[in-house]
Amino acid sequence: QGVSVFRQATEQDPDNARAWGLLAISLRAAGEYGTAEQASAAARQAEVAARRALALDPRQSDALTALALLTPSFG
Repeated sequence: QGVSVFRQATEQDPDNARAWGLLAISLRAAGEYGTAEQASAAARQAEVAARRALALDPRQSDALTALALLTPSFG
């Protein structure tokens, strides 16, 4: 549910770095509960969302956290 809420937030305001960061965190967490294929897709999407957040705000903490957690979990 969180993923869909944050996707909607990024669609409504594509320049909202926090929404992109929270989407990245949500995608990263969602990847823990699916198949290997779903986890891989979620990790790729989380990285894209995190990098978008950081392009808007290089200090966006949720995006930085998502990227830091992706490698240990899905690396």
